[in-house]
Amino acid sequence: MSNPSNRFPTIIIEMDGGLIQSIKSSHPVRVVVLDGDVEGSGEDEIVEIDGCDVIVSDHESIQRDPVYVLSVVNQIDALVRNDVDLRQPRQP
Repeated sequence: MSNPSNRFPTIIIEMDGGLIQSIKSSHPVRVVVLDGDVEGSGEDEIVEIDGCDVIVSDHESIQRDPVYVLSVVNQIDALVRNDVDLRQPRQP
């Protein structure tokens, strides 16, 4: 199986508690996050994009870490080859 990170740029977004903790990529990229959860946000933080109120996080300086990204992609590929459904919550 060819490695997907060699075919196109791959971005790993690490989240905890609904918050982005880090963004790492295999290639230089720009990541823009549109967060529709605007409840409790200040009016100065909210903008309208495509008719929806959102908070924009523009991440122009992404940590480029192709070794880490490849490691994550390989682990995910191994899970998929073993028929693990990545959409299902993990059982304790």
